This record gives sequence, C-alpha cells and structure tokens, in this order.
Amino acid sequence: MHADRSTLTRPGSLIIGDNVVRDGALVDASSPDPRVHGVRRFAELVAGHPRLTATAPQTVGEKGYDGFILPRSPRRCLTCSGECFSPRHPVETKGRY
Repeated sequence: MHADRSTLTRPGSLIIGDNVVRDGALVDASSPDPRVHGVRRFAELVAGHPRLTATAPQTVGEKGYDGFILPRSPRRCLTCSGECFSPRHPVETKGRY
C-alpha cells in the first residue's frame, strides 16, 4: 500500500487486501517468496498507520489457507468531535482526510 493511498479514501472507507495469508507463509519472515515479503510489508504499513484500524480474517477452502486484510479509516464524528468508528454516531459525510 502506498503511504498516500489513505488520503484518497472517504471517512469510514474500507481498503481490501486479498490473498494475504498465503497458506501460512505470511508468518515466515525467512520465506524466499517475494509475494510473501510484499504482503508482510503491506501488513506492516497498515499496522503502523496512525489513522487506520484493521482486522485480518483467515479463510480455509479448497485452495488451502488464505485470508484478507480489512483496514478502515475513521469517520469524522459529530458526537465525539473527532475521529470515530461507532456506527451509531452521526458523522460528517462530505470531504476527505
């Protein structure tokens, strides 16, 4: 993920990173696979980003173990007067970060 991509999203947007578990290879820092290193870098960028929160559900299917990363940008909350993830609070709906 390019560091500036989050500035292109609207408040509350989801950014989807698919095929990130790579049959468990994601946890192997010594993997020779450049795709694994790319996914690890993406995960590090998301984890280190000060304005994103994320989850990474794992899936199991006929292709084996895989998963995706769902980073989300906060919304401008009118109740909290700042950034918020609550779906129950009214939010500002126009503009970008």
